[in-house]
Amino acid sequence: MKALATFLVLVAFWNTSYAEDSLASGGKSPDGRYEVRIYETGTSDDPSNYSYGVFDTTKGKLIAKLNEGGGFCDYQGTIEMTKVLWNSTGDAFALVDHGTRHSMDLYVNVIRGSGVRQIQVPDYLKDGLSLVGATEDYLTSVVTLLGWKGNSLTCAFTFDAMMNAGRSPFYDTKFTITIKHGKEETARIVSMDRPQAEE
Repeated sequence: MKALATFLVLVAFWNTSYAEDSLASGGKSPDGRYEVRIYETGTSDDPSNYSYGVFDTTKGKLIAKLNEGGGFCDYQGTIEMTKVLWNSTGDAFALVDHGTRHSMDLYVNVIRGSGVRQIQVPDYLKDGLSLVGATEDYLTSVVTLLGWKGNSLTCAFTFDAMMNAGRSPFYDTKFTITIKHGKEETARIVSMDRPQAEE
């Protein structure tokens, strides 16, 4: 009886925690097989009532729940703000999500077999700060997805820094990361333009 009660609670939790879902902007893979979807996981007064998942349209089922999620927006806000960009072969995608009011964070995943693997993204903020002679960010760190070329992803990046005189101007740059496939996929920054201060 206790096992049945536990099962019913879990079923109820699953049904309520995924009451609604939406295709993320850009979430459909080039061949249409996969979709990155946003799932509502709580009430509207919860500031992070969503999660991401990868849905396999050929199997009609969710194949992976993703660890991504900045937690700043609620479910409705995330539908408007999140962007996904697949590579041309449909075996990797990048996702940006609101980490804080002033940040859009980058996540990269690859499709492997019947699952999805998150790749550790290099510390692009640290590299940007280093190029302007700073070691600490001030408030803003916003990544915008520009495009894939093979295994390489290029992004625009806007940030500000803590300087001796206080807050720096906003800096704009572009960087490219490349995914190296193997037993363990890794990613590294292969180029970053010198940041230009906004007028």
